[in-house]
Order: sequence, then C-alpha cells, then structure tokens
Amino acid sequence: MSSQEIALRYGVFHEAVLNWMKRETPPWRTLKYLCDSEGVSWDWLLEGIGPIYHPGKKKKKHRDKKPNFSTIRINHRFLTLFSGLKYTEIAAELGVTSSSVSEWKRNKRRVSWKRLEYAVDKFNVRWDWLIDGIEPKYRDSEWEKSPPQ
Repeated sequence: MSSQEIALRYGVFHEAVLNWMKRETPPWRTLKYLCDSEGVSWDWLLEGIGPIYHPGKKKKKHRDKKPNFSTIRINHRFLTLFSGLKYTEIAAELGVTSSSVSEWKRNKRRVSWKRLEYAVDKFNVRWDWLIDGIEPKYRDSEWEKSPPQ
C-alpha cells in the first residue's frame, strides 16, 4: 500500500504515515492496531521471523478507535521473566533505577521499547507472547524457519 492508502485505511493523517516511514518508529498503539486488524505476528513485523500471520492470532475487524494497549499485561509478562530477583537486581541488570522497576510493577509506567528488546533477546521469548500473550512463549528453530504465508 502507498502511504496515502495506509492513512485512509487506518484513519490517520498522511503526514503521520510519512513521519513513521522516515523515522521507522510508528507509535506502539498504531502498531498494535495494525497487528490486530491484519492478524500480523509481532515477531514477523519487528524481526522478520516466523510466519507473517500468527496461527493463534485472529484478524479483528477495523474499528473507529485504536485498541487498548495493555500496559499492565505487558509489564506483568516482562517482570515474570525476572522472577526471583529483587528490584535492585533487576534494575542493575537493566541499567535503570529501582524506582523504575517499582513503577513498572505498579503500572505507573510502561516498560520501554529498549528494555522489551533486551528481554526478547536475553530470554529468547517471542514478541507475540510479550505483547499479546499469545503462545508459544519461547522461540524455537521450527517457528523461525516457518515459511512466510
């Protein structure tokens, strides 16, 4: 699709689409909306691995508003990866303050993109699990070698 078609289809300004393309950083909520409405896998979108369409992800009808982005669930799944560690230990590993970890735990703030990427790489978890809770949780060679659909 052209940037104009993307803007019309998803109800955003054409200039916004051009900015995303230029910066290569669309907003999280926009990515969530695109993934949900098209049934696209986060792993494929962000890293080009696995099938384009996740078999456990159902394509949702377009809505007038963007979906709720579950900070609570993302933070929770992220923090479960560090179970057994104290806030100070998690903070030291991630290069953040203990108060940041506490804010994530209390859902006062969303875990940053950079920290989520770190978790995906370190724990070999899938983006689809981390963001949407769709199993399987971990990557494996079969998943990554799946032919695009």
